[in-house]
Amino acid sequence: MEALDIGRDLLIVLVSSIAGGMLARLLRLPVILGYIAAGITVVPFGLGTVGLFGGTGFVHQAETITSLAEIGVILLLFAIGLEFSIRELLNMGKIAVLGGILQVSFTAAAGYGLGLLLGLDVTGAIFFGFIVSLSSTMVVLKLLMERGELDTIHGRIMLGILLVQDLAVVPIMVTMQAVAGSEGSLWVALGLA
Repeated sequence: MEALDIGRDLLIVLVSSIAGGMLARLLRLPVILGYIAAGITVVPFGLGTVGLFGGTGFVHQAETITSLAEIGVILLLFAIGLEFSIRELLNMGKIAVLGGILQVSFTAAAGYGLGLLLGLDVTGAIFFGFIVSLSSTMVVLKLLMERGELDTIHGRIMLGILLVQDLAVVPIMVTMQAVAGSEGSLWVALGLA
């Protein structure tokens, strides 16, 4: 019986994503926006929780669908990796690395300042700054592929900046662990991290 539930949920996800993609295309929006809207509509913790669809959503096996979605992301990354040229990225390395570092730094600082203005404590503001400094690599790659701009100069530079952002997650995680576990001075913990 559980296999039928998973099959039904998968069918609901596929049909809703096709409908969302077609609607986005009709409205001349990026298809990925239609996919996101479809996902928000069908999951139990999306629009279903506000009572629009009886309070339960359409999909009941959210963990299984999440696992399948992760497999889909892995396959998409693999397909992008097949078209990816390390040599071209290395040619734009200085621009991508410098641009990525500057983007993460300035956006994190702006997010930190905004967090303080919103009344967050210092640790919360640091976390908020780091969160807003990162972009979704998958969303940007899908948009570049959809528009046929992945092989352009600006597409390669954006890909390099996204890779720097992805690599920046490691020091960000180390910094956040040090900040969250700091008993003493926050700035000493940041310096040690």
